[in-house]
Amino acid sequence: MPVDFIVVLLPLLIIVAALVAATSPRLRKMAAKVAALLMFTFVMIYFVPGCLLMVCAYCGDTNSQYALGVWYWNRCGNYWSDIEARDRWWLRAAEAGHPHAMFQVGYFHRYGSSSVIQKDLAKADFWIHAAAKAGDDDAMTLIRESK
Repeated sequence: MPVDFIVVLLPLLIIVAALVAATSPRLRKMAAKVAALLMFTFVMIYFVPGCLLMVCAYCGDTNSQYALGVWYWNRCGNYWSDIEARDRWWLRAAEAGHPHAMFQVGYFHRYGSSSVIQKDLAKADFWIHAAAKAGDDDAMTLIRESK
C-alpha cells in the first residue's frame, strides 16, 4: 500500500475508532483498543523507519544516509517530500563514497533541485563520472547514452 494511503487512511480510522469509543458506552473498551492499535501501527509504519535510518546515518553508514535521503523524498508521498533534507543526505552519502548517491547528486546537479544541489553542469559531470568509476550502473548507462 503506498504511503499516501497509509498517511490518510490510518488517521481516519483512528478518528472513527475514537469517536465510537466516545459515543458508544457499549463499545468503548473495544473501540479504544482498536484506536490504540491503529495509532501504534501508524507510528511503526511512518515514524520508526525514518528514526532508525537517522540514527544509522548519523553514525556514518553511507547506505543509511542514501536510504534516509530516499525516505525524505518519499515519506509522505510526492506532495510532502522534503527535497532539502533529501539532497543534504544524498550529498553526505556521495561525499562518503556511496555510488548511487553520487549518481543522484550528479543527475540532480544537471537541473538544480534545491539550494543544496544547485544547477551546475561541471559538478554534474564530476559526480556522474565518479559514480560510474565506483560501479554505478545508472551512471555508466547515462555516460554511454550521452556519447
